Amino acid sequence: MKKLSKLFLAIAGSSTLFTLPLVAAACGQTTHPQRPSEFFADVKKNDTYSLNQDQINNMGKTAVITDGGDINDISFNQSAWEGVLNFMEQVKAPIQKYDVFKVIDGTFQEAYKRALAQGYKYWVLPGFLHQEQIKKFYTEHKEEMKKKGVRLIAVDFTLEGIADQGMGISINFKTKEGGFMAGYAAGKFLSQYSNAADRTISTFGGGAFPGVTDFNEGFYKGILKWNKEQTDKNKRITSTDGENVHLNSGFEPKDTMTSVINSVLSKNPKMVLPVAGPATNATVQNQSFGNKLIVGVNTDQANTVSKHKDRFFTSILKKIGQSVYDVIASIITGQVQSNLGEFKDGEKSAALEKGVAEGWVGLSKTHLTGEDQAKATEALEAAKKIFDGLDETHKKWLAGGYVKAEDTSETSDIQTRINALSKAINESAQA
Repeated sequence: MKKLSKLFLAIAGSSTLFTLPLVAAACGQTTHPQRPSEFFADVKKNDTYSLNQDQINNMGKTAVITDGGDINDISFNQSAWEGVLNFMEQVKAPIQKYDVFKVIDGTFQEAYKRALAQGYKYWVLPGFLHQEQIKKFYTEHKEEMKKKGVRLIAVDFTLEGIADQGMGISINFKTKEGGFMAGYAAGKFLSQYSNAADRTISTFGGGAFPGVTDFNEGFYKGILKWNKEQTDKNKRITSTDGENVHLNSGFEPKDTMTSVINSVLSKNPKMVLPVAGPATNATVQNQSFGNKLIVGVNTDQANTVSKHKDRFFTSILKKIGQSVYDVIASIITGQVQSNLGEFKDGEKSAALEKGVAEGWVGLSKTHLTGEDQAKATEALEAAKKIFDGLDETHKKWLAGGYVKAEDTSETSDIQTRINALSKAINESAQA
């Protein structure tokens, strides 16, 4: 007991991030003190990954550096952390080999400094808020980072133009695929309604760039595919967005976002897909939301809203936990190199973009209740089968900048393409 008391005194001046693992280790604890009581990320482990004791002893330490907020955010931070935890627990790594560095009130630079000073080799950086911050830090600490062999795992942003070749791996997601499945499922589900006003959808975004609009575009294309398959006009879906889709709401719950949400809801769509961070919660809280349905993005957003959880048809998922698990496990063990793309340690960085087939993109379960729950589940399952069975023409259409599957040229301007997709949906509904 005296030894433990001395240990507490010796480290009293250290940060909590540094203290917890040391105390846990002193107590003989094998479970990391920052481990959530229950995992929410659906990570499928690969039994191929293994390390012997010497390899575990010599492995570099891994840090998850949050992009702000709590580690138990049921979102990006927690997903990335659970990806690391799943691997570390699988190979029975001691808790001194991995930790969380929390960024609070924008203290990115301080978190990076601690990770560097404490000898962490693999830095998992979840979220695009790291992009400019790590660029600044790398510029100022490049030589020390190279000397210590730091490797960056950029989640949902790219390292291009940030760090030298061979310094890391970028993880990104084919969210058009998830959007397509959500859109097709929405079409099938909404087609049950006899009132045409209930067979309507809308979507909007925070900005006109692929990180946002891939969700919108995939969703529209799923609806369009559904409509094209229907011989009965009373089963087809229309877009209340017309030919002017809002892609300018911003990502903060301020006047601009409120104005866009009010405009979208004023047209009374039955189902809405907001792609603008807090816009999902702002939409369901809007007094005009009523009995509408909603589709979340990135994570299962039904778990993060203050009300109307039972109005979530589904969420389009970036499976952060799975992607981080795959990359961390492969880079540390040297096994399943296909997970790392063209990455060559110290020589060539890799930019990975994977989707449904690799388990990096998917849909959440429905949160609708009663009879709608079974109908929604059936629609979601049907959409997955349709996606899996897409021919090469439709795969090319979905992945590219084409408006219609039969188009021979792409529409490069994003706003123009999204507007044209909304128009195409309405034309197909009347064909």
